Amino acid sequence: MMKRILILTDFSKNAWDASCYASEAFAFEETEFYLLHVLKPLEYESVPMIGLKIDSYIPDPDKEKKAKVELMKLIHRLNQYKNPKHEFEPLLRTGFIIDVIKEAVKTNHIDMIILGTKGAKRILNIYFGSTALKILDSTFTCPVLAIPEHWEYKGIREVVMPTDFCDPVREENIYPLLELLKDFHCHVRLLHVQDQKKELNEDQLYCRRRISSALNGIPHQFHTLVNFDEANGIGCFAQSHNADLIVFVYKKHSFIESIAHKSTLKGVSYRTAIPIMVLHQNTKVLKPKKDAVTRERVS
Repeated sequence: MMKRILILTDFSKNAWDASCYASEAFAFEETEFYLLHVLKPLEYESVPMIGLKIDSYIPDPDKEKKAKVELMKLIHRLNQYKNPKHEFEPLLRTGFIIDVIKEAVKTNHIDMIILGTKGAKRILNIYFGSTALKILDSTFTCPVLAIPEHWEYKGIREVVMPTDFCDPVREENIYPLLELLKDFHCHVRLLHVQDQKKELNEDQLYCRRRISSALNGIPHQFHTLVNFDEANGIGCFAQSHNADLIVFVYKKHSFIESIAHKSTLKGVSYRTAIPIMVLHQNTKVLKPKKDAVTRERVS
């Protein structure tokens, strides 16, 4: 079955790098890539848009014309990879970015969202900008994968998956992650960060067993860090183990728990120049390529 991948682009070098990452990651898969550029409505600064549908927003005609040209240039560059398994479809939409992405995911039956991201304050080692964080934090029906600036695809061999062992994870809950990892020689490190040493209670031990079972044969190991705040602990651990990917698995929580998750995600993304995937339980099934291939990039 052909995979459907949504790539967000603003035509920057960072967006190009993410497009190359996606092309390389799915090199051996029949894949249709949807290249989405989102324009702000012409009246965005002065006219309230509440209640309007995406198609009813009025685009800036000059920016729309320029964006169409840039999308075709992007497709031309990606076609220079000469991969007969890949097809590229331009998507130009006007509206607010989260609404537009959700509509594109629904309409085109998207399996994964991929975006490149550049921190607004590189001097402070902030690696993910506010727009990327907003997208990562939104609930979509498919996984979201954010690629930080200057990251090059070299396969996925080390994965860090933070957990507090508070939610029983079953195989079907993380199926997209299993499909992503099963054809790689990959090792998953399940990380529990504590501000002080505490023994796991019975419920947490049960959840630990469920996670181990759900990983379904993928090599994995449990780790605990003590006397760390969660964001710093995850970031330091991932860097020290040369992680290729950090995976957050979320499900619907109370308001307080949701705020805590947002804080951790924001903290990790600000401090860590490693790709981050956010997977909401019961998202769509995705099976990517069989092995890692690094090819010379088209300049």
